[in-house]
Amino acid sequence: MASNGDSTSRSPSPVPSSPAPPLSSFSGAKGRLSRTISSKSDQTRKLKPLHWLKLTRAVQGSLWAEAQKSGEATKAPEIDMSELENLFSAAAANSEQSAKSIARGSRGPKVEKVQLIDHRRAYNCEIMLSKVKVPLPELTGSVLTLEDSALDVDQVENLIKFCPTKEEMELLKGYTGETEKLGKCEQFFLELMKVPRVESKLRVFSFKMQFRSQVEKLI
Repeated sequence: MASNGDSTSRSPSPVPSSPAPPLSSFSGAKGRLSRTISSKSDQTRKLKPLHWLKLTRAVQGSLWAEAQKSGEATKAPEIDMSELENLFSAAAANSEQSAKSIARGSRGPKVEKVQLIDHRRAYNCEIMLSKVKVPLPELTGSVLTLEDSALDVDQVENLIKFCPTKEEMELLKGYTGETEKLGKCEQFFLELMKVPRVESKLRVFSFKMQFRSQVEKLI
């Protein structure tokens, strides 16, 4: 009876629980991960700087979440360092920029235009020419023949305002360099100088273009 009493009063032995995974398992995986990266860190290419963002926990689908999965803590993720180099290489961008700089250098330095006319007057003249949009030889041909198909009255009036003065003509006559090196205004003046009495010619041109409309107003 006593033995039965002892057997009934004795509490059952606790079931031993599964031992918790050692903390060193994940740290060991991290160590192997760091060694995997550090062993291949001596790269020949310079990589772009990486700006880290702090995370409070492992984001699902990230490298760190994969490393923390149960049963995979002891397995270090495989990292293809050559792919990282190709994706984040800073040397590739530098080489591309250097190639562009070499290409620009091979073209030679930009040729500075020779400016003989006053800067403000030349600037305004170039604005006027940009609105005309007629090649200079064709423009002077229209003035010589009084052909109004390529120009309108306002454009002819602007041409009158930008006829070269005597002083400007003398400056251009004294120029002995290449015409292509002159500014657009200077080249325009040289074309106009090919037309005898160009200002008078332009005024006649303007009168001819306005004559019909003036007569219609009188009738």
